[in-house]
Amino acid sequence: MRNSFASIKSLLSEFKPISLSQMDSVKLLQRSEKKYILHSSKVASVLKKAIADYVVLEICDQRLQEYSTEYFDTIDNAMYLAHHNGKPSRYKVRKREYVVSGEQFLEVKRRTTNGETLKKRVELNGDEEGTVNGDVFIQAVTPYKLEGLEKKLVNSFYRITLVNTALKERVTIDMGLKFSNGSKTIQLPSVAIVEIKSESAEAVSGFEVIMKSLRIHPSSVSKYCIGRALLEPKLKANLFQNKIRYLIKLNKVETEQSSNVSTQ
Repeated sequence: MRNSFASIKSLLSEFKPISLSQMDSVKLLQRSEKKYILHSSKVASVLKKAIADYVVLEICDQRLQEYSTEYFDTIDNAMYLAHHNGKPSRYKVRKREYVVSGEQFLEVKRRTTNGETLKKRVELNGDEEGTVNGDVFIQAVTPYKLEGLEKKLVNSFYRITLVNTALKERVTIDMGLKFSNGSKTIQLPSVAIVEIKSESAEAVSGFEVIMKSLRIHPSSVSKYCIGRALLEPKLKANLFQNKIRYLIKLNKVETEQSSNVSTQ
C-alpha cells in the first residue's frame, strides 16, 4: 500500500510542514465536522488546490501517516445502533495508535444535540495502571464502563492532515481503508474520506470552496458504522445501504476471504 502513494507523497513534499506542537492551536476538540467521500484518484486534484493556503502535518519526517484504530461497543451494539437510528446525542469509544510514533490513546467522540462533536482522550501506556485510568476516563465522559465494552472492529488507514491556521481549520484525508473483525477483512483501496474540522458550522471554510470547485459534495459517513455493516451482513444497516452501494460503486470491494460481501 505504501508504494501506491508515490504520487501523493510527491505532491505533499510541495507543502510547508507543521509539527504536532505547532498544531496545538488548532486542536479543535470541540468542533463542527463536514465529510466527503471521493475516489482516491481525485485526491491529487484536491491537494494541488490546497498548496497555497494549507500546511501539512509532518511527524518523524513523514507526511502520510499510518493509523490503527480499535472500536469498542456494548454487547448489544448500543453505540452503533444510536448512530444508525439517528440519535442526536451519541458516542464512539476507540483506541487509536499513531503507528509512526507508537503513541496510543483511548478516545471518546460525543455527538451533541446541537450537532457539535466533542473529543476527549487519555494516553495509554500499555500496563495495568493504564487500563485502570482508561476505565476511570470512560466512566467520567460516557454512560458506559470499559469492562462492559467489547472490541468490535479494527480499522487501519493512511492519513494526510492539512492545517489552515488563519481560519482555525484542520482537514484530514484518509486513504487505504482496511476493516477487520477478526474473522473477515475488507479493503477499500479506491475510497478516500475527507473531513473538515472547524470551530463552528458557520465558520468560513477554505477547503469547502476547494471541494465545491471540484464538484465534490458533502456526504456524512462513519468509518466505524460502515466497516461493521460491510463485515456483518446480519447487523441492522438498512439506513446505511445507499452509502454502502456508493462505496462499492466507487471501489471494487476486496476481501481476504472468498465469500462475497453482502449488502442486503
